[in-house]
Amino acid sequence: NFNAPGQVVMAGAAEDIDWLAANARRAGFRRAVKLNVAGAFHSPLMRPAAAQVEEALSEVRLAEPRFPVWANATGAPADAARLPELLARQVWSPVLFSLSLQSIAVSGVEVFVHVGPGEVTAGMARRAVKGCVVMTVSSIAGAEEVAARLRP
Repeated sequence: NFNAPGQVVMAGAAEDIDWLAANARRAGFRRAVKLNVAGAFHSPLMRPAAAQVEEALSEVRLAEPRFPVWANATGAPADAARLPELLARQVWSPVLFSLSLQSIAVSGVEVFVHVGPGEVTAGMARRAVKGCVVMTVSSIAGAEEVAARLRP
């Protein structure tokens, strides 16, 4: 996953990740942290699961989005017809979070709102899009505060 400048997440077979963690410094990485995850998400090892996701989505009718939707699998806006394919692709392909944010900023968006606990993606947004405004919402009160700040 290409999360932000200086933050890349690698996924793969457990023995490969163990090797990478043990040899990260020698490979030129400043720091390596092994994440406690249940699978090799966003890697080709997930292709069988992606096929199941695509099959399940083939039975779902998605409405045309009311606003642009960026696909983290491509870092670009997606049309509604491709959303099932792109959602399935996201299961096995790298997350292009930084590129998605940069593409969104180029489209004219200047404010990003992180919704959820913690500030991990908010920090990544600040690093990926220099000079952007990033707000965080982790409660109803926080949502009301951000909404008030965003009203013209």
